Amino acid sequence: MRRWYRHRVRGHLVLWDIDYTLIDAGGLSRHLYGAVFAELFGRELPDVAPMAGRTDRAIILDTLSRVGIGEPGRHVDAFVRGLTARAPEFGERVRARGRVLPGAAAALAALAALAAPAAPAALAALAEKQARGLVVQSVLTGNIRPLAEAKLGALGLTAHLDLDAGAYGDAHEAWLRPSSVAQSAEAGTMTWFDGPVSGTP
Repeated sequence: MRRWYRHRVRGHLVLWDIDYTLIDAGGLSRHLYGAVFAELFGRELPDVAPMAGRTDRAIILDTLSRVGIGEPGRHVDAFVRGLTARAPEFGERVRARGRVLPGAAAALAALAALAAPAAPAALAALAEKQARGLVVQSVLTGNIRPLAEAKLGALGLTAHLDLDAGAYGDAHEAWLRPSSVAQSAEAGTMTWFDGPVSGTP
């Protein structure tokens, strides 16, 4: 089990999908895949496998198979390293072309307010500690973690998210089901948001 699944959550774990739930990254992922492919194989990437609802590792493996790369599984880790290296640059492109979807920032803030009611400055540290036992917000996404952080950071959505409590597409080729994250995080209850947010909870 990867280390970020071991994060203890004693209250309610709220997991958000990223793409087309919280943000629209501006359709930049295919360009990113093309840049990494060209770096690794010295030629243009003719096509990228379908991305929706899949982990980055699954997309990489399928893409390499489609374009005729021999033993594609041997290159997945190198491709992930290439995506990771380009994550900061990718984040800058998302900042310029991406957008936060309507209601997403308000929904994150509303849940954070439920977890951390107003407190005097002297009690702020205690309130923060107590809040961890009530509501923890994180992500359940097919993105590898560096890309998830780059997208969310570029669009200013990390303040209310505990990204150590999430699950990411660098763990396995298969999609991670919410039940597995809930079990591994030892959560009392869990909610998974996958789809556009149209308002606040």
